[in-house]
Amino acid sequence: METKTDTIQAGRYTRKLGAKIFMLDQEKLTEKVQNVVRAQYGEDSNWEKVTTWIQGIGFLENPEIPFEGYDIAVINTEGVGYVVDNHKRVTVLYNLEGGGDGWVDISAKLVRECLNGEVTDLAEFVRVFGDRLENNYDVWYNRLKKEE
Repeated sequence: METKTDTIQAGRYTRKLGAKIFMLDQEKLTEKVQNVVRAQYGEDSNWEKVTTWIQGIGFLENPEIPFEGYDIAVINTEGVGYVVDNHKRVTVLYNLEGGGDGWVDISAKLVRECLNGEVTDLAEFVRVFGDRLENNYDVWYNRLKKEE
């Protein structure tokens, strides 16, 4: 039996509603990423210029990786994201002002500590900018809602 799913219009695309994104406190996450990067690569004043690209996390309803409490995926507003791995870590993208982009694997527990209490829908979270981002939205909607 199919249930009715509400939709919104996003540019020329119709998006299904119902996949929740739990917003992250960017200052807290940035501080945690800076600390991990510093620990991995050494003290450097440039690490103060690190900012994160990840704004929210989705909780996987039936995680493929069976670690209770670590069933998350981090996602940015372009629909780019990563799922927690077998070591309870997740990849977080960052930008180093004047020095390019990078990524760091940090504890999923540290990411969860950055939740700010706000919730939004994936359909409104992923920005509208052509087919690539729309495909990213579809991938995460299906993953978070467990639809094929």
